[in-house]
Amino acid sequence: MTRYQPQKCAVDYAHPFVDLIWFEINKSKLSQADVAKAAGVDARTMRRWRDGVAVPSLDALERVLSVLGFELIIRPQTFDK
Repeated sequence: MTRYQPQKCAVDYAHPFVDLIWFEINKSKLSQADVAKAAGVDARTMRRWRDGVAVPSLDALERVLSVLGFELIIRPQTFDK
């Protein structure tokens, strides 16, 4: 099994959450295909996220993060007065 190795480039195209996904996949014992299947996301779609060709929907992002043990929480901002 080949693990994704981030390439050094002048511009980072992937969203920080997508970088987090690959960081967690690399440190886990799961393959990208395992994560994609468990989350109900096509593995090719996840590769497109990684390569910066596409961005994940909020629903897909939440499902993949959940498989990796994360909870995506959206809450109102609080502003100090």
